[in-house]
Amino acid sequence: MFATLPFEPLVFRAISRDGRIARHYEIEAAYDLFGGVIVETRWGRIGQRYRECQRFFASEEEAASYVRAILDRRASAERRIGVPYRVF
Repeated sequence: MFATLPFEPLVFRAISRDGRIARHYEIEAAYDLFGGVIVETRWGRIGQRYRECQRFFASEEEAASYVRAILDRRASAERRIGVPYRVF
């Protein structure tokens, strides 16, 4: 999905046909002034205020590993919540 960091923001949405599930997930990565990597995630129900988290990593490899773990979790959404996340 991404080749190197930083990458363009990734936006995913999981929306069920009946509207009971309407989730949003966004991942963004950028370098900070000291050469580290900041990974920002935003998630929540569509139409509501999203929660936000920023994580700081000393190396690109650590940040990439964290992002891969997030993407693996989003990929298992259909099994967990019944609706897959789609790239928006």
